[in-house]
Amino acid sequence: MKFLLSFIFLFTASHLACGQNTPAELPAIETKKVTADWRIDGQIGVSTNGQAIFLNFGGPNIRFQYKKVAWGLSLYPSLRFLEDAPRTFILPTLGFGAYLQYKKIGLILPIYYNGVKNEWIPSAGLSYKLGK
Repeated sequence: MKFLLSFIFLFTASHLACGQNTPAELPAIETKKVTADWRIDGQIGVSTNGQAIFLNFGGPNIRFQYKKVAWGLSLYPSLRFLEDAPRTFILPTLGFGAYLQYKKIGLILPIYYNGVKNEWIPSAGLSYKLGK
């Protein structure tokens, strides 16, 4: 009985919702075209946290784009240049963070994890998109 009453309610509601206006009478709704995709962008960037410099290379990302502006989340395979007296260390690391890009220039905000000190290292920098 509950199934029959639910079916009758949904059937009636769907016909009442669709039956009043023809497509020519409906108001126009403007939609903005925002595209989203998953890909690997060719980009190179430099970011810093004040103590170390990170050379970032484009990794896989989730990208949203509206006209010439793009934003999203990305993984940043990086080289970390850390100056420690008397030598400089170059360490590979992987970061994760957000980016905002206009045409080919972008602002990146990656976060890196340091397992030795058990801490997160936030940084900020600029990037340049290679290719189209």
